[in-house]
Amino acid sequence: MLAGAALAATLLLTGCAADPDGADDERPLPDPTFAAGTTMARIAEAGEVVIGVALDQPLLSRAGADGAPVGFDAEIAELVAHELGIAPDRIRWHELLTREREQALVDGTVDLVVQSYSITESRAERVGFAGPYYEAGQTFLVPEGNPDGVTTDAEGVEESLAGLTVCADHGSSSADRVREYTHNVITVDRLSDCFALVRDGRADLLTSDDILLAGLLTATEGYEIVPGSIGVERYGIGIGHGDDEFREFLDGVLADAFADGRWQEAWDATVGGALPPPMPPTLDR
Repeated sequence: MLAGAALAATLLLTGCAADPDGADDERPLPDPTFAAGTTMARIAEAGEVVIGVALDQPLLSRAGADGAPVGFDAEIAELVAHELGIAPDRIRWHELLTREREQALVDGTVDLVVQSYSITESRAERVGFAGPYYEAGQTFLVPEGNPDGVTTDAEGVEESLAGLTVCADHGSSSADRVREYTHNVITVDRLSDCFALVRDGRADLLTSDDILLAGLLTATEGYEIVPGSIGVERYGIGIGHGDDEFREFLDGVLADAFADGRWQEAWDATVGGALPPPMPPTLDR
């Protein structure tokens, strides 16, 4: 059960049945039956689901006109809610910072997290994951023309970062990985804040996942993404630690969406041509 104080803090935002920035799922809402005592049964009985998201990540999850998130992550979240028998207007969106995601699941503040949430061994010690539902590549956003010659080539990345200040999202796996190449790293709570530091000259470049960087480029000019990647980020749906029944249910939802085209429809409606079209990843089943 969600803690009362945490539930009160949840954003009073609702999804839209047919969002112009997302896929339009006109399928009838199912009336599923779940085994008693499962997370699925609790959510279905409550008639609502609390989902942790970002609201400042273009292409993945940004605040729409009504305040509710739109983007690929938001579409995945709504797809899951649908299979739980929860209508879009019964989703309670809870905005989380990157560094807050594990604790929100541990505390029971949210039922699940769909927020560019990379599956890592250290995180899996505290929370569970379904998926992955997308595989991103970590790279760099640099001024147009890449004047410092930053590269993602394994043999040259450390040298190319020498003397440069790199900004990353606090609590992200991107911050952890880039420290393998340089210790001159600063972190902030939001990727948009990182970009502001680069724009103001207080950092030379920022590092994150290609899809997040592509989202930043939808609203700005004068910057580019360095080709290639220094690592793969596998996005999973965050859930409570050890909740195998919920994980198996969510993996089944994702597998069906991969197979019947709903996953591709969600991508086309949100990310579209901003990145090369991906293939559905292999689930960790």
